[in-house]
Amino acid sequence: MSKIRIIVDYTDNYAACPADDRIACVSTGRTLDEVKKNIEEGLRFHIEGMREDGEAIPAEFLDSSWELEWELTARAAAKMIAIS
Repeated sequence: MSKIRIIVDYTDNYAACPADDRIACVSTGRTLDEVKKNIEEGLRFHIEGMREDGEAIPAEFLDSSWELEWELTARAAAKMIAIS
């Protein structure tokens, strides 16, 4: 199982993207749970589209057994502390 590092930041909303720039996918959400759900759905949808278009897919995304690891920026972590 491949582990995909996802960086989560916060400005007016949470925003997430893969740390590796070999796949371009960004998602947002009002809560951390929402952005986590949205980025996973967005990645699966994006990879499906890449497959349909015959584009090269990074090796770690070739099967569906990858797992997301979350890394919060200082701003996102501070927001989590502020709302808890």
